[in-house]
Amino acid sequence: GTTGSPPTQDATAMESIELLFRESVESAQDAVLPLVESAQEAVAPVMASVYEAVMPAFTYSFADFAKDGYISQETHAFLTHEPLQPIADAASFPVDQINYVLCLLLAFPLALTFRLIPTSLPTLRHLYGLVLGLAMGFFCFRVFLAHVLFSSLVSYLLILISDPKYVHKRVFIFMMTYMTLLHVYRAIAYRNLYVLDVTGPQMILTQKLTTLAFGIYDGHVNKIKQPKTRVVPSRLPADKLAELRVVTVRPTLLEFFGHALFGPGLLAGPTHDFALYKDFIEGKSQFAGGVPSSFLVSFAKLFAAITCMVIMQLPGILGFDIGHHLFVDAEWVANNNFITRVLYCVIACLCIRMRYYFAWLLADGANNVAGMGYNGKGDDGKDRWDGITNVDVFGVRWRCCLRLSSLGLVSGHTTSTWSGAFACAKLCVSAWCLLRFFLPLVQVELATSMKLVLDNWNIQTQNWLRYVCYDRNKSVNLTMFLSALWHGLEPGYVLTFLTAGYNTGVSRKVRAYFRAGYQTSDALKFRYNLLTWVATILFLDYVVGPFVYLDVAPSFKFWYNFYFAGHIALIVLQVLTPKTKKKPAATKPKSQ
Repeated sequence: GTTGSPPTQDATAMESIELLFRESVESAQDAVLPLVESAQEAVAPVMASVYEAVMPAFTYSFADFAKDGYISQETHAFLTHEPLQPIADAASFPVDQINYVLCLLLAFPLALTFRLIPTSLPTLRHLYGLVLGLAMGFFCFRVFLAHVLFSSLVSYLLILISDPKYVHKRVFIFMMTYMTLLHVYRAIAYRNLYVLDVTGPQMILTQKLTTLAFGIYDGHVNKIKQPKTRVVPSRLPADKLAELRVVTVRPTLLEFFGHALFGPGLLAGPTHDFALYKDFIEGKSQFAGGVPSSFLVSFAKLFAAITCMVIMQLPGILGFDIGHHLFVDAEWVANNNFITRVLYCVIACLCIRMRYYFAWLLADGANNVAGMGYNGKGDDGKDRWDGITNVDVFGVRWRCCLRLSSLGLVSGHTTSTWSGAFACAKLCVSAWCLLRFFLPLVQVELATSMKLVLDNWNIQTQNWLRYVCYDRNKSVNLTMFLSALWHGLEPGYVLTFLTAGYNTGVSRKVRAYFRAGYQTSDALKFRYNLLTWVATILFLDYVVGPFVYLDVAPSFKFWYNFYFAGHIALIVLQVLTPKTKKKPAATKPKSQ
């Protein structure tokens, strides 16, 4: 046999290879290290700038936490570094609200650019909406806009890598968890300070991205087909709601972020689903062939928003002290009887609702200027602009409590059968209806049940709750709990929505038993509608007390000072109202 190489030769060869390897590594280090040092020198100023911009937020925040347990007004001013602070000081108005309103108003002229960019250039339309959203978000929230960007990026990665069977659960859990953490931060950091912070856009973002994830799930797993048009009907059945939101192809990076940070809808919504957004950008469905002018409807919503702001500020302008602080003030409560407290509460709650109407109407109008929200033509051939509306503007419809037909004004009936006093009352009520129409209040103010309040209050949020929760499990209480969790972790939200959920069940029972007996004549319809309207408004103002106070102690003190009248009424109605027997289904006679 052959003999191998001597051991000494093998050892010499290994030493030569090792020496050559070391020399190669040292040569590579000598060549690379100067490049690394140059890169460090070039990047160092950038990293220093980022550090100086971001780290003070955490440094100041933790310093305040350690000292006082919350962020002070001075720290918040430092974090936001507002250029409009002098204007806010002169107007005696919080600067964060000045920034917020200014951006909502500027969205009107800026949204007009979408009319100039043709749908044949979808990339440019995506980029413009994205840049507009980033600019507004940074102007209002500065470095805290990073929360929106980070959570969006993580959600996009989850959508890309997740199986369609699980994508909706993963995105929903992540977005709800991240939003909840921001709610915790807000509850602790801004405990003694009312601030319009980034949690508002984060709440809207949560709706958008979870709806997208559920749409992918419905498109791939439930095999729901895309509709030919995404025109939203007045009343959405469950299957239609899912059909409008189905997504069969995952979005690209630009499509995703254009949808998530769409400029006119970033600050106050209204939220819109991805499928509708893509049709808007590409000019498909009801947007095909161009979008008609929205000047009149946008101007009407702008005017309505300004009117709501005037109503909101009117008590202060007139020198009246009307606010929820009165209802937990022992001295004020002792000096005012129950009826006076109720009247003050009605006015105070109306002013609070005007604040929401103001923001929603401005945001809705700005979206309409861009073309978003166009909903095709109605049965009367007129253009509809209620595709993404959050409030039913000028909503004196058949669902409202005071129908003109029931007043004998449009149905052909005369008032000859009415007593003079009641005819006078009819005239006053109809005048009040028209006043509300022109002011312009919404269907919430004329609702005859809490269900109608919920249907017309923050409509897109109600659609989101239906789509991701109620239509999938049919639980009112679980849906109300999700609504409370979405609004925040403060116990006041839970108290409000659980009480409203209990009211929904009781109201259904009462309505099923009593309503049929009041539909035999216009007079009875009017009395029933008037009674249920008054009851709905009073209960609405009663149940939202904790929504305003947020904490447990003042919430129960508020209810105590109104003798827990709302809860007692619900329990009494629940116990005393007989169950309505369901009519047996008609059966066809068997053929002989």
